[in-house]
Amino acid sequence: MKREGFPVPLRAVVIGSSCSGKTTLAKHLAESFHVPHVELDRLYWGANWTPVEALLFRTQVRQHVEEENWIVDGNYSVIQDEVFQRANLILWLNLPLRVVFGRALFRSFVRILSREEIFAGNRETFLRTFGPCSLLWWILTSFRERNRRYRAIFDKRDRTQTQLIELCSTSEVEHFVREIHKD
Repeated sequence: MKREGFPVPLRAVVIGSSCSGKTTLAKHLAESFHVPHVELDRLYWGANWTPVEALLFRTQVRQHVEEENWIVDGNYSVIQDEVFQRANLILWLNLPLRVVFGRALFRSFVRILSREEIFAGNRETFLRTFGPCSLLWWILTSFRERNRRYRAIFDKRDRTQTQLIELCSTSEVEHFVREIHKD
């Protein structure tokens, strides 16, 4: 683990488009630094793809971010203030649309064929993947606006209080992961 250059205690949030690799990167960080990983999707989604109540979601997130160390991955605006207020490291996976859309398509096909359980017994289906409320449609329609919001977060954030890292390509992400795993 290469710890120098990272804040102590470590309170990090990984943001980015759906299918940008937030959860994968957060798992690498949590494993390398031996801190808890909080996957917001797992807290947010209930059975039948129904979001949990907002108050319950906020309460669960608050319990995690009140701890000394944590890595959170996810982008839910309803709790963004809770997470960002305590974060001392923000990692933005700012990958191109073609990359995240390709990943979403591939991941969806794999999950449909494997019948993999995702959260709370939920599984991806053909209709859910290609219907009007699909993740693919969400990525296409929200990508630019979300990136504008993330840019605004980066531009307004006090860099003396929070370390900001923007990774803009798959190779940058891979290099970053290799570096954090170095002894």
